[in-house]
Formats: sequence, structure tokens, C-alpha cells
Amino acid sequence: MYVSYERLWNLLVSRGINKTQLMEMTGISSRTLSKLSKNQTVTTDTLLSICNALGCDFMDIMEAKSGDEKKSFFATFKSDKLLVSKTQHTNTFFLNYRGKDYTIIKTRKIANKHTFITCTEGGVLWDQFFPVGISPAKESLLIARKGFQVKNSLAVLVISGEPNHIKNLGEYGYLSKLQTHRSPDDVIILTESEFKKFEVKE
Repeated sequence: MYVSYERLWNLLVSRGINKTQLMEMTGISSRTLSKLSKNQTVTTDTLLSICNALGCDFMDIMEAKSGDEKKSFFATFKSDKLLVSKTQHTNTFFLNYRGKDYTIIKTRKIANKHTFITCTEGGVLWDQFFPVGISPAKESLLIARKGFQVKNSLAVLVISGEPNHIKNLGEYGYLSKLQTHRSPDDVIILTESEFKKFEVKE
């Protein structure tokens, strides 16, 4: 068993409060905030000050969980993700994983061998080609604008299915799973199969 503060991070996102604002509202230190981010124990006084500031109860910010605290990124996503928004073509989620915040866009459309993904300076394009005889012959969509992530979070774009090709990875701040974040504006792009195996480098 271990204590998880996932409910706290999800509550903050739903109210539009970041971690710096939480410290200002409660008077807790950055060291205490770091302990909360790592699911480490903190004093009852700390928990009370958070509940007082947010107008909530203990159960709204923490819970006891069974199992391994160090579960995989994908397993954590499956169990702890918070849906932030949805469009016709994508779902956007928030996730706190091992003390870091992530904004994850996952396409609702399923890519196939006729799908080409292109990274551009303004965002990520989805080009869907259709077999001869079906109209239209090509459909183009902007599935993610540059800078889509929630402030102070790392960005991941998941392409459901397996596209034929992802063009311009390594350019415009779009990275593959093998590259590391260089700036807060970087976006990691993964296919669905890569996402299931993805692990964050500590």
C-alpha cells in the first residue's frame, strides 16, 4: 500500500490552479510540494492547510492504493488520467506521473497504411488517403496545434493505430520516443504501440 496524491493534482487542474499557486495559497514549501509529487508522507498539518485552501476534505486530495507505486507510464495513464477536453478528432488528458505533469493528446481516429502524419511549425497534420474510386481522395486535418499542453506540463501526442509515416520528427520541437525533452515546448510523438511501452527517463 502507498499514499497517492493523484486526486490533488486532478483537483488543481479542474480548478485551473498550478503548483506555484498552491504553495502561495497554503504556505507549504517547495520541499513539501516535492514530497507530495513523489507520493511521500507529509504531516497532517500540511494536508489540513491544503484542504482549508481548496475547501475540500482529505478524500478529495489523497487515497491509499495497493500495488507497486512504480507502475509503468501506460498503466498509470490507464488508471489515473483526467480527461481535460475532447474534439471530433482527439481527446486531451492530464496526467501526473512520478511527480511530473503531462498533457496527452490521443487521436480518436485510427491511423493505417494510408495515413501520413506531418510535423510543421504550426502543428501536426493528419493526411488520410483513400483508395482509388472513393471521394474525396485525400482528407487533411490539423490534429494538434503547437503549444497545446497545459502550462508547466510536458506534452505527448499519441497517434492511435499505425500510420504509414511520421514526417519531420526531430524538427520544430517534435521528438520521437528516443529523444529527450530539450525545452518546455517540445512534444513527444508516439504511435499507439510505442505509447504502451513508453517510459519516462528519470
